[in-house]
Amino acid sequence: MKLYNQEFPIERMAKIMGVSRSGYYRFLKEKPSLRNQEEEQLIEKIRLIHQGSFETYGSPRIHAELKAMGEKCSRKRVSRIMKKNGIAAKMTRRFKKTTQQSERPYFVAKDLLQQDFKAHSPNEAWVSDISYSAPRLSNC
Repeated sequence: MKLYNQEFPIERMAKIMGVSRSGYYRFLKEKPSLRNQEEEQLIEKIRLIHQGSFETYGSPRIHAELKAMGEKCSRKRVSRIMKKNGIAAKMTRRFKKTTQQSERPYFVAKDLLQQDFKAHSPNEAWVSDISYSAPRLSNC
């Protein structure tokens, strides 16, 4: 209503929205509730903890930190506040090494079959597939 008070009369907008004019003006002058004030303070503490953890802490860890600071609130409340304010933990995946890099090259056999796996008689061609990587040996 505040955004459109230049275009439409307050009385008309109040009637359409089902609120009284006096209720609208009282709402404008009213201070935030005690619950909202507490939530604003809690949001600031959550943001500090979240930034201090390099944005890796989620609601369980942030709740534990708040509890250690003496703040009394539930984990669900912390989770709800974080979601409402767009605060989320960064999820990082561990690096997975997919290939083995070696200093010395391993023997690679020639491809004698050239992808032609048809055998005209028994024991003419033997094929296999090795899909594992050999463990590296270290000099300990």
